[in-house]
Amino acid sequence: MMNWLLVALLVVALVGIGALAMVIDSGVSDKYKQSMVYALFGLFGLIGVVFLLVEDKSAFIHGQWETTGKKGGKKSKQHGEVTDGDDGLGVAEAEVTRKAGGSGGDDGSGNGKGNSSDPQKKTEFASSGGRDCDVCPPMVALNGGKTVVGTLFHAAGAAGPKLGPLQEKSLNAFAISRYEITVAQFDAFVKAKGYKPANVCRAGQQILQGATYKEPGIEQAEDHPVVCISWHDASAYSNWLTEKTGRRYALPSEIEWEHAARAGSFELYQTGKQIHGAQAQFRTAGDPRKSTLAVGGFSANNFGLHDVHGNAAEFVKNCWNESENSVAASVGECSLRMIKGGAWYQTGPHLQFPARAPIGILDADQGVGFRVVRYRE
Repeated sequence: MMNWLLVALLVVALVGIGALAMVIDSGVSDKYKQSMVYALFGLFGLIGVVFLLVEDKSAFIHGQWETTGKKGGKKSKQHGEVTDGDDGLGVAEAEVTRKAGGSGGDDGSGNGKGNSSDPQKKTEFASSGGRDCDVCPPMVALNGGKTVVGTLFHAAGAAGPKLGPLQEKSLNAFAISRYEITVAQFDAFVKAKGYKPANVCRAGQQILQGATYKEPGIEQAEDHPVVCISWHDASAYSNWLTEKTGRRYALPSEIEWEHAARAGSFELYQTGKQIHGAQAQFRTAGDPRKSTLAVGGFSANNFGLHDVHGNAAEFVKNCWNESENSVAASVGECSLRMIKGGAWYQTGPHLQFPARAPIGILDADQGVGFRVVRYRE
């Protein structure tokens, strides 16, 4: 695809050069000539920008990442080793050395390194199915390195979801839960802490008083993603995991979430440019879905994560930013947070990787759940 794009850009450039020669030799006014020359040079500049973007993505796909050590970050010699300069959202200022392949750089023990210094700890983690405790979620360890998320293309004024801006960031190594957090996993937290989660839940335009994660107003089982919980409730769960295991758990940032969901893909979905009802739990024409399904019922992405599209939309830690051109971080409208991935009752466009939507920090919804990340100790 990239080769065809480069050929097309070359053809456009040659046509532009021919048009420039014709303008110079024509008998039109000097003012018109000048306008045409400016327009053509602007076209050449645009071609150059697109060419650079394509080249950068090509390097990303093949895993050819170089260590540059920006802003005082320490260079890393070991694949997946975290550098200094974390911004608090798991995004490092410094880049790290990375070879081809997206996961497996963290040994799962939380040290962020490609090879565990404690083989016994690594073996124990693997034999537990990637869990830090018997009620903890199974985790998938991902290398650190550069990642590209978001999109360049926004349909101005068009109906549909907001889309995150195209951006390249360097990530620390981290682990993320293989599945969305289930009702059973969240219930273990509630019972252990005596926690009181949300008891009001949104169902479309209706507000269900007394609805809870145990009785959300839709068909549900213990292996379904937990819904009808708030961003605050999800954060409390991750804090409990930290307290219980001694390892740092949190909600993922938007960039961490999208990096893990994409698993190296530059398409709109893990299935390509389109997604069908047999590939995820979401609303399609003539087939309105009625509830969530058990987690892991559809194929995993290339990193081994399930349900990154549909089933339950997922909380991320970022504050909401209205503008599609702004980069959501720890600033913005922080009484509103962000959800990604799309819900069982939404249509395909809401499931796209760069799609994002706001939600109140205390609001609960029948279609919104979460997964967690774990950082190195």
